[in-house]
Order: sequence, then structure tokens, then C-alpha cells
Amino acid sequence: MVLNPSSFWPQANALFRKSLTFQKRNVKTNIRLILLPLILCVLLILLQNFIDTQLDKPEFKCGCGCPNNRENCDDSEKLCGVQYSEDTQAVFCEIPNPPQWPPLLQFPAVYCKENDSCPFNMLFTAENQSFAQIVADNMFPSSPTVMNSSDIMTSLASNVLGSAAPPGANSFLEPGFTSGLPVYYLQTQCPQYNSGFTFPYQIEGITFKQDIRCGQGINFWRNSSDDINNEIYQNYERNNSEGRMDQIVSAFDFLNSNGNVFDVTVWYMQTSNKVDNKLSRVPRSVNLCILLAATHTHTHTHLYALLLNRKLNLR
Repeated sequence: MVLNPSSFWPQANALFRKSLTFQKRNVKTNIRLILLPLILCVLLILLQNFIDTQLDKPEFKCGCGCPNNRENCDDSEKLCGVQYSEDTQAVFCEIPNPPQWPPLLQFPAVYCKENDSCPFNMLFTAENQSFAQIVADNMFPSSPTVMNSSDIMTSLASNVLGSAAPPGANSFLEPGFTSGLPVYYLQTQCPQYNSGFTFPYQIEGITFKQDIRCGQGINFWRNSSDDINNEIYQNYERNNSEGRMDQIVSAFDFLNSNGNVFDVTVWYMQTSNKVDNKLSRVPRSVNLCILLAATHTHTHTHLYALLLNRKLNLR
């Protein structure tokens, strides 16, 4: 005897009952699958609210205050800026007109406090020694440029300045002028009593004071770039235990430069071998070369830069 096949609906009903039974046995798993994305959404909302609450605190905002030194005023009258901020708040302030800083050379750590006119050395070499000697002799002035008290920063930019303060990650605040360390201006000979001078300057209404001292810039001839590399390396190794280098500020290889062409390789100080996104004080060394090239040559200038440290001082 042949049985009639089941119709579609009885089969569908049987499969539905079977699936329903299976889901009842796994009800906990189903609940977890439904609640997991809901819990994640709730956690993200709570986290966002927590972050917004923290960032809304005064220490994460630019400081504001009442004008004319008033103690109380409406919120609509308050002014915000660096001058109304604590140290932790200043980084959140907008600076519509950032200060212009004179370019600085990067100096090694200065360990000559007892002798205020300690020397800062620059090494140089070239194929044409007579031409290189003329250029090197004109790097440092015999006396500082006359300072204009109404625009002191512009006046300072005409001098060869340097600082031992490590550079920052941006140029809005120059650590050479905000670290409390003196800024040195290099010249061929410092006065016997190198007392220097102090000048005030303002950033967004806040007055700072900066010490300026004389540093004697001395150029030393070396027979080749290899000699410069070796001297830099040996000085680093010899002074590594003290955590400093000798007062070698920079070095130049004028290559085949003459009255018609100016090719130069520049070594410059780098304060750290770590990649920390800090700026490097290269422009002042480059500026020296460009100005000297414009004075002593009539054609194009080519510049190359090398790091004045143990790892990258060899070409």
C-alpha cells in the first residue's frame, strides 16, 4: 500500500514546532545575543558623558576673567585668554597673534657658569681653505647689533643666538625664551665682565623677563669631513658618562665652494635620539650659510644637513 505524501502546511508546522522547541532550550543564549549590543551602546553613551563632563571642567578650558580687574561680572562680559589662565589652562587658549621668535642655534648643555664667556666651537672644512676661512671669519660679529627697545625680538634676530633649552613640539612658545635658561649671542670676543642684560617682553598681556649673555664663537679648521665626524663622535663618547657633549655647536663642510658656487654640508645639534616630534633648530645654521653665500658667491647655493649626534653624523 502506498502512503500519500504530506502536504506543505503540515511539514511547515512541524518544522516551526521543532525550531520553537530548540529556541526554548537556548533562551539564555538568545537573551545574551540581544542584550550585548544594547549594553555596548549604553557603555559608549556613559563613557561619552564622562569624557564630556571631565573636559567641561575649568582646568580643561581657557581661563576667563572680568575686565578691568573686576571681581564680579556677568558671563557675557568675561574675557578669555592666556592672561586669565593658569599654567594648565594656557594650552587651551586661542592665540590670534602668536609671538615671533628669533631663530636659535641648538647649544649643548652649558657647564661654564663660573666663566660666563665660555666658548662655543664651530668646526669647518673645505676643498678651498682660503675661501672657507674668509666665510668662517664672517660668521660671528665683533659686537652685538644695536637693540631697539620698541622691537627687541626683531633686533635680536640680527644676532647669532643660541640656547641649551631643548626645542618644543611647536613654535608658539619658544623654550629658549620660556625655560628660564639664558640665551647666548655669539661674537668673536666677549667683554671682560660679561654681565649680559635682561629685557622684558609680553605674550598675550603677560610680561616675561629673559637673560641674554655673550658667548664667544670660535671657528676651528679641520682637514676633512671625516675629521669632523671623528671629533664629534669622540667628544660624544668621552662625555657620554657626564651626559653632555663638548661645546661644539655646529659644523660646516664648504666642499668645492668658491666665488662662483656655494655647496655646503651642515651638521647641527639634536637634543635627543628619540623620535618625539620635537622641532630641530636648523634654520639659524642655514641662515648663516645663505647670508654668507649671498655675500661671497654669485650663483646657486646647495645645502645638506647632517645630525650632530652619535648615530647619524656619518654620511
